[in-house]
Amino acid sequence: MDAEAEIGSRNLPTGHNAGTLPPSFAPNQSVPAARLAEPPAGVGLDRPDPMNDLEAKRLEALQRYHILDTPPETEFDDLVQLAAQLCNTPIAAVCLVDGQRAWFKARTGIQVTELPRELSFCSHTIQQARMFVVRDTLADERFRGHPRLQDSPPVRFYAGYPLITPEGYAVGTLCVMDRVTRG
Repeated sequence: MDAEAEIGSRNLPTGHNAGTLPPSFAPNQSVPAARLAEPPAGVGLDRPDPMNDLEAKRLEALQRYHILDTPPETEFDDLVQLAAQLCNTPIAAVCLVDGQRAWFKARTGIQVTELPRELSFCSHTIQQARMFVVRDTLADERFRGHPRLQDSPPVRFYAGYPLITPEGYAVGTLCVMDRVTRG
């Protein structure tokens, strides 16, 4: 079974759906459900167009949660521990992506609390409507020269699932990483 199928085949507790935000992660106002909008052609994955209307709306949706730079919360910490355990990876995180950075609401296996957006694997994940998997980061052209590949040992595997608001905006990711490739 490949890593994507293995991760996607896990049963979730009753009342939880993959890719939906926990009940405590709710915006101040209710909004109608919508599909995740595709980014316009030509917009870079790691350098968002500041004038892009879709990106502006995504950032507004993220801000409505008032979650950036908040203290750790047990529910999020438990979620990353569970993700690391289920996927048998040493690293897992809940990452929220704003205009300039990827901020880790919860993490295990890494010390950093944020990265510049352009250096984050998660900035690629929020451009997807489903799981984003990089089985071997050293073999993937998108990540050549990436600073996380210079670590000792480097991040060699990444899998992330976008956290999508009810209105359809990917505001962050639940992701796992490993120091070895997954094939």
